[in-house]
Amino acid sequence: MAFLIGFQNNAAYGRAWAARKICTGILNESRAFATLGRDMVTNEHAKEPLPADELREIHRCLVYRHLAWLTALRFAMRSKRPWETFTEHRTNQEWYDKICIPEQDGSMSDEIAKLLSQEEFKEVMEKSNKASALMPRQSAHLRELQGRGLI
Repeated sequence: MAFLIGFQNNAAYGRAWAARKICTGILNESRAFATLGRDMVTNEHAKEPLPADELREIHRCLVYRHLAWLTALRFAMRSKRPWETFTEHRTNQEWYDKICIPEQDGSMSDEIAKLLSQEEFKEVMEKSNKASALMPRQSAHLRELQGRGLI
């Protein structure tokens, strides 16, 4: 019995450690993307230089779209799955009622609406996988900026 419990503990710890590494990777890459977006989108090689406020708006748009992706991913990861029975046990329900899980108390659409333009928001919300819907938009925007010589 001790062998089985030990194996389960090691397996659970391994999954938790892998998840922590993935989350840390996303955090570090997000910081790097925001920094690169700010530092690499400039008028230095621009075909038509933009005023500083327009450049700041482009920086804001890139970062906010990335934050929208993170928000969509967060809500997707926290969505309840059919096999999860955590809240069904009475003891767990008592704890569950006392903790605040923002993804279950709030609305993904409300969170994402704060970060995107109305046009983008409407397009993303029509898709079943919101995080995946944001990726091509970000890529197209970066490609357009590169074409204009802003990257």
